[in-house]
Amino acid sequence: MKKTLNECLLDYLKRTDELGKLAEFAKVSMQAVRRWKRGDGTPKGDTQLRVKYFLLLNGYEPMELSTIPLALMKVGQNIILGAISANDVA
Repeated sequence: MKKTLNECLLDYLKRTDELGKLAEFAKVSMQAVRRWKRGDGTPKGDTQLRVKYFLLLNGYEPMELSTIPLALMKVGQNIILGAISANDVA
């Protein structure tokens, strides 16, 4: 079942103690992840995109990604993972 980014994020944070993995992938501090876990704010900008792909890679389906064509989603995923740069696809 597809859920919003915030629903997926809160579910992930509730189910795991491995907050460091998310912090590292999203390139944010542990403090930021703890704030999200408490419900104090949400990821924005590039961080939000990284969190969406992190959740996708961890079995979640943020509904915000469902409207993106598969090919474009794969390009975004490769950019976030560092396999290619945005300049490579420009």
